[in-house]
Amino acid sequence: MSITKILASFVKSKKYSDLPASAVEKGKQSLLDTLGIMIAASDFHYGKKAIPFFIKNGGPGICTVIGARKKIGPAMASFAHGTFAEVLETQDGVRFGGIHACSSVIPAALAIGEQASCSGKDLLMAVILGYEVVSRIAASVHPQRLFRGFSATGACGPFGAIAAGGKILGFSEEELALCFGIGGFFAPISSTESFFEPSWKIKNFLPVKPMHGGMAAYTGVFSVLLTIDGFAGSPEILETSRRGGFLRLLSDGPNFDRILSGLGERYEIEETYLKPYTACRHTHGGIQAALQIVSERGKPLKEFQKVRIRTYQVGKVVVGDRYTSPQSNFVHCQFSLPYMVTVALLDGQVGPKQLSEARIKNDWIHELAKRVTVEEDLSFTRDYPGKTSSAIEVHLPDGTTLSEFVEIPKGDPRNPLSSEEVQKKFIRLTKGLLSPQNQKKLIHAVENLEEVKDIASLTRLLPRGNRR
Repeated sequence: MSITKILASFVKSKKYSDLPASAVEKGKQSLLDTLGIMIAASDFHYGKKAIPFFIKNGGPGICTVIGARKKIGPAMASFAHGTFAEVLETQDGVRFGGIHACSSVIPAALAIGEQASCSGKDLLMAVILGYEVVSRIAASVHPQRLFRGFSATGACGPFGAIAAGGKILGFSEEELALCFGIGGFFAPISSTESFFEPSWKIKNFLPVKPMHGGMAAYTGVFSVLLTIDGFAGSPEILETSRRGGFLRLLSDGPNFDRILSGLGERYEIEETYLKPYTACRHTHGGIQAALQIVSERGKPLKEFQKVRIRTYQVGKVVVGDRYTSPQSNFVHCQFSLPYMVTVALLDGQVGPKQLSEARIKNDWIHELAKRVTVEEDLSFTRDYPGKTSSAIEVHLPDGTTLSEFVEIPKGDPRNPLSSEEVQKKFIRLTKGLLSPQNQKKLIHAVENLEEVKDIASLTRLLPRGNRR
């Protein structure tokens, strides 16, 4: 049996009672975390500009779009929420696959689930299985696909969306395998070059980078809709050695064993990290070290002479050599370790405010960021992806040197955010967008998702337009 078909069989056969309590709990955390992120992003300047596009092109439907009064069809609704999940760069992720599973899986599950009037238990099951499929597929080509310029969130994301949507709709094993084939055929390339150049230099335009999560969700839902109407793709799309096999396009040597190893015995969602900061995960070790220095001093810095950061190879490649200017946009800053460490030292915090247009236009920040150097530490590279370590040295004008080391950044399953911290993050992100009463209702609904008969009772709590 092909790997594609084995995954299809796995998704079809799993029952809610098969899931360990630890996976269920992590699924609820990821859902609440992602809902908070999507709500906040809908009110960010990027989200406000994107919402009219989603509504104009969404067609008629019954699916909710956060921040909009009109409901639309499931494919574009998932596109909207997948985009929102990516905007603030504070979404969850899996370090072994370098992927943000939430950006494709949760929007697809919400859209198809709302249209199908599914229960909370079915939604949660779909989310956990979607994470399982997409995380394993992404891990099989990581980090090779990164060095070839592919983003796993976009390229691999449709498979997670299909697993979630197909599970909710009760697809057969054959339908799931054929639908995976469609998703692999239409999967977005998601070139990482578009994360940085040249969009951030073009005035009056916004970068498409956050939309790669949306496109992954859209592609998955679109594939599900095609399957319903009798269309099919290759049931061997992942592993075929013939020209065009999906994983062989992303890597010269896919690790097929990684996809199936421990399948059904352990759940990938339990290895998911949750982000405390609004930046690429590869910046988090440096940010945390910088914030620890600020905490120990008792106040933020006003300036520094120089900063030296040591990190692992992938971190240096993705975020290390990217310097910013007042003309940069928020995406470029999210993927710049020098910028993020600088604002952490100056502001003593890293959140949406550090990505505001007003903060980015501050010349002094970028001048200071030029004093930050990032080096690869071979010992850290050897430990990756098991560890994502960073070390920082801050040299002050008076000759003082401050240093910190972070082996496992906060949010990792081995250094996790507690349930209370996840809830506080949700409340912080949704403040002013949800009433305190609706904040509590949403938290309660997610905590007790197994008791929800129809997820419409959950989506009704999401902000639409200026309604709180």
